[in-house]
Amino acid sequence: FVLSEQAVIDQAKAELWSIVNEASKASKNGYAAHLEIALYEYGRSTLTLQSGYVRKLVDYTTDLDTISEVLFNLKTAGGDEYCAAVIQKSLEELKWIDNNNMYRVIFIAGNEPFNQGKLTYNSACADAAEKRITINTIHCGDSLQGVKEFWKEGADIGLGEYFYINQNSTSYVEVETPYDSLIQLYNDSLN
Repeated sequence: FVLSEQAVIDQAKAELWSIVNEASKASKNGYAAHLEIALYEYGRSTLTLQSGYVRKLVDYTTDLDTISEVLFNLKTAGGDEYCAAVIQKSLEELKWIDNNNMYRVIFIAGNEPFNQGKLTYNSACADAAEKRITINTIHCGDSLQGVKEFWKEGADIGLGEYFYINQNSTSYVEVETPYDSLIQLYNDSLN
């Protein structure tokens, strides 16, 4: 059982949105965190080689509705995933405030090898770590494959965490509610 590339993208978007939701609940010393998010796309063959197939979609914003809209409208178009290029471009283009009280992090998700492209992931991830910006990687596929394709090493160099999305998982949890019979009744009447 193999999911389509769009299904893999959809899983990655759902995971990233879950991370955004958790981060939006963060607090320190009883104060809610001020969350700013920027969003890039990479690996789209319709982007230019000169850009490294990378494009900033949203600059820093606190508007989670905008992030959600842009994130969930992303579609796959195939292409090489130059992880180092998107990391490096975000380090150069975004205004990263140097503040020890801030958690500065890049989450990068993909399903191609982490070492594609002319730039090396080693230097991009080390550059981020030197600037105290954490790199967390999310491989969309088998955990061991992600390790073999350098996603874990990228996270290690970037002083972050390695995650993976099991794209072949079809399991879900169904929770019964007292409203199930009423919902089924309405569903039957609509159909």
